[in-house]
Amino acid sequence: MSNDMLQALCGREDPLTGFFYQGRRRFSDVNHHMLVLNQQLCAEIFLLAAEHVISELGSEINETGELHAKAEAVVHVLENVEPDLNSADFRSQLLQQAFLSGQDGKAPLIQMRLFSGTRKSCIYLGISHAIADIQAAHEILYRLREVYEQLLQGISPLHVQRSFLPLQSVLPEWNRPANRVWRRLHTNMIMPGKLFSGSRTRAGKYPTEIQGRFLFSDIDFLHRKLPAALQSAVLTYSRQFAVSVNAIFSAALVIWLRSLSPAAPASQFTIAVNLRGAPGWPVSRGFRSGMVNASLQIPAGVSGPDLCKAIQLQTEALKTPAGLSQAMALMENAEGLMRSGLPSSMVYRLMHRAQSSNVLYSNPGRAKKNLELFGEARVLDWCEFGCLVPPYGCMFLTPMLNQQLQLDVVFSRKRFPQPVEMFVEPYLQALSGLLSSVTADTDVLVA
Repeated sequence: MSNDMLQALCGREDPLTGFFYQGRRRFSDVNHHMLVLNQQLCAEIFLLAAEHVISELGSEINETGELHAKAEAVVHVLENVEPDLNSADFRSQLLQQAFLSGQDGKAPLIQMRLFSGTRKSCIYLGISHAIADIQAAHEILYRLREVYEQLLQGISPLHVQRSFLPLQSVLPEWNRPANRVWRRLHTNMIMPGKLFSGSRTRAGKYPTEIQGRFLFSDIDFLHRKLPAALQSAVLTYSRQFAVSVNAIFSAALVIWLRSLSPAAPASQFTIAVNLRGAPGWPVSRGFRSGMVNASLQIPAGVSGPDLCKAIQLQTEALKTPAGLSQAMALMENAEGLMRSGLPSSMVYRLMHRAQSSNVLYSNPGRAKKNLELFGEARVLDWCEFGCLVPPYGCMFLTPMLNQQLQLDVVFSRKRFPQPVEMFVEPYLQALSGLLSSVTADTDVLVA
């Protein structure tokens, strides 16, 4: 493990890393990536490729698989089930393995697993949000494919070191003493209002108790490729009204939230803002997490393109140095909560009080490269979702992978016992209604 990564994980200078690393004993911090393939892979070559890529990230696997750097590569031979994201049995087996933790109660920082059926297989990459976000994980998957294909051809792959990017290289002014004192003072002034008087938007069934650490049996996920007509309408709407795809999907979320609370003066939800838009983000082979969670509040009465533009304005404001600083300051405050010796019950209660919403939307955007083939196997499905941290009961992503827009949802079974009826269908109806101005047949959009 590099000194930069060790300092980010254990120090107090990088809240994007520190919050998730310090919170690992209180919630799962793993981002999940799955590639379902139309045939089996060579298990021996997969393990060699996985170990090679993990070593490039600064880790090594020992004989027991419980490394000092917390990495793991494993092959699972499935019985009585094929890799299929529509299969509840397969999803349960996958999540059970993904949530396995060591004696310290924490999952490995990096997991590479191969689930092998009789006809198909599934590659699983689980990586802690403390060290890499979803876009960084894409680069790891691309490298895994490259090394696997080289080994398949009998070629010895070169060792391409990928260094962890410290926050200092992205935001050099973040840890200046004067900046640190000012932002902590500002955060301490606004936190009482967030805890005791802030407005909140809640979706799903109201829990009878405060949600603590999610177990694998507490959550499930859904993967849906958007119909071609719906994808075309989203892109057409974006061009016609000069709004981002992110703003369109966010606007549909607001429309759905309004349907749950029609009398509310505003709707709150959380989005993931990408630091990769920051001027200081370096162009290198390094990796890190660049996602900052931030809350939006959209007033009632704004609709159509104006709704999208209002969301886009707020999102752009969050990407400014001032907006990023405020959002990251709240994560810095939360990192202090994770480090505290407070009882877990009190920590979870404060987490619930501090968040204005229990729904999180993240748009990783368009993948830089296609992953249509992995060796000789064809990729049937590419699914990804982030870590569901209390109090969030639902998190959804709308990435464009292999030129295909899709909806990937991870949810709490307690909050959303019927996720299709409670979220997926009404959300897609809200989206099709928003897009109705650029299409004649809204029923086709969600067929």
